[in-house]
Amino acid sequence: MKLIDIFENTTAKITDTSHHKLITNPGNAYLYAKDVIKGRWPEAEPIIMTDPGYAYYYATDVIKGRWPEAEKYIMMDPVAAFDYANDVIKGRWPEAEPIIMADPSYAYCYARDVIKGRWPEAEPIIMTDPLYAYYYAHDVIKGRWFETEPIIMTDTFAASEYYKYIMIPSVLKTNPTSKQIFRLLMNIAKYCNGYEYKDEYDELIKQIFPDSSIMVDKWINYGNNQRGKKRGKK
Repeated sequence: MKLIDIFENTTAKITDTSHHKLITNPGNAYLYAKDVIKGRWPEAEPIIMTDPGYAYYYATDVIKGRWPEAEKYIMMDPVAAFDYANDVIKGRWPEAEPIIMADPSYAYCYARDVIKGRWPEAEPIIMTDPLYAYYYAHDVIKGRWFETEPIIMTDTFAASEYYKYIMIPSVLKTNPTSKQIFRLLMNIAKYCNGYEYKDEYDELIKQIFPDSSIMVDKWINYGNNQRGKKRGKK
C-alpha cells in the first residue's frame, strides 16, 4: 500500500489524532511532508529536526536546500553530517567536522568527496582502521602512507589490496631489482596469506617480469611454510 493511500483521508488539522501520531514520529512526519503535502510542513518541523537522519532527508527532499534551524541536530551524527555537507552544503562544514572525523569511514569519505584532498586533522582517526587507512592511501593520498603501514598490515584484505595497488606500483617505479621484488613477495606471503591471493599476484608479477616464475614459486613455498609453522604452534 502506498503512503499516499494511507493518508489520503486525513485532514490538515493538527488536532486530528492521526496527525498527532505523525507529528510525534520524525520519520512519518518527513514522509507525509514529502509524499502527501509535497512541501514543507511547518507544524511538524520541530519534531523532524530532532532526528539527524530525517532532518537531512527533509532538507534534501522537501526544503531542497540548507535548513539552518536543524543543523545543530544534523551535525550530531557523523553519517547525517557528512551527507548534509556533501549533498546540501556541497562543501566543507567546519562546525560539523569534529563529529565527522570521529568516525574513520566518514572521515575518509569527507576527505575524498568534500575536501577532495588530505585532511591532516582527521588522519590520526582514519589510520586506526586498517581498511579505511588503505582506502585513504589509495583514493586521497594516491600513494604510500608510510606512517600507517603497520596498521594496514593487521588486516589481510587491506594488506593485500595495499600491496597490489599501492606498494607494488610504488616499488616498480624505482626500477627494482629481483631482490627487491622477492622481498616484496615475502612480505605479501607474511601479511596477506600468499596462498589465498596466489593467482592474483602470480599473474601480476609474471606480467611485469616474464622470467620470474622461479621467484613466484619460491614465494608460494615460503608462504606455505610460514602457515605450516603457524599451524604447528596451535
